[in-house]
Amino acid sequence: MRYWIKFAKEGELCFISHLDLQRCWQRCMRRAGLPVAYSAGFSPHMRLSFASALPVGATSEAEYAEVWFARPIAADEWQRLQAAMPEGFTLLGRREVPDGAASLMSLIAASGWLVAVDGHEHGELSAALQRLISSVELPVVRNSKKGKKTVDLRPSILNVGLCGREVRMLLKTGEGGGAKPQEVLAAAGLFAFQPVRRTGLYILAGQRLQSPLEVALNKNEVIINEQKDYYQL
Repeated sequence: MRYWIKFAKEGELCFISHLDLQRCWQRCMRRAGLPVAYSAGFSPHMRLSFASALPVGATSEAEYAEVWFARPIAADEWQRLQAAMPEGFTLLGRREVPDGAASLMSLIAASGWLVAVDGHEHGELSAALQRLISSVELPVVRNSKKGKKTVDLRPSILNVGLCGREVRMLLKTGEGGGAKPQEVLAAAGLFAFQPVRRTGLYILAGQRLQSPLEVALNKNEVIINEQKDYYQL
C-alpha cells in the first residue's frame, strides 16, 4: 500500500539536510508504530522517498513523501504520526496510490516559490521582472563534478510575477533539471532578505500542471482532474 503524503516544513527545520529529513521521518514512523514496508535483500531499508529535495535554508508548505506500508493506515495512526513529529512538521494531506503508478519523484515537473525581496521600489521590481521575462536567454555558470558549465535559465522559467513585495515563481524542476529561485533572482538583479519558501510541487500532464494530491491516477496514467485547480502552460 503506497501513499503520497503532503507536509509543511517550517521554522528551524529549514536548516536540516535532505538526509536528516529522511532520518527524521524514519524515527517518527517507528515512534508512531506504523507498519512501514521494507525493501528486500541483505540490507533492507524503509520504502520511503521524497518528491524533490528542498534546499537547506528554505521553508515549504508543500513537501511530499512517498511511503509504502504493509496495509492501509487508519485515521488514528496518522494522528500518532503527527504527534511523533517535531515542531515545524505538519501533515497536510495524503492519498493512496494505485499499483503501477510511477514514482512521485519521476513525475514532478515544476515547483512554485515565494521570495521576499528588499531594497527596491515596486516599480523597480516590476521592471526587473519584465526584463527577465522578455529575455531570450539567461545564461548562468554552475559548478559541477566535471567543472563549470553554462546553463540557460530562460526555458525553465514558466512564470514569474509580483505579489506585494514578494516574487512568485513557477519553475521547471525534476529529473530533467530546472532553475533555482536564487539563480532567477540574481538574473533579475534582485536578492532575498528572507528564506525562500516553496509553495507547490506539480505533476505535468499534457500542457497542464497539477498537485500530486489532485491529479487523477489510472494505474500508470496521470490525468488532470478538471474539478480541481490546475495551471495551464
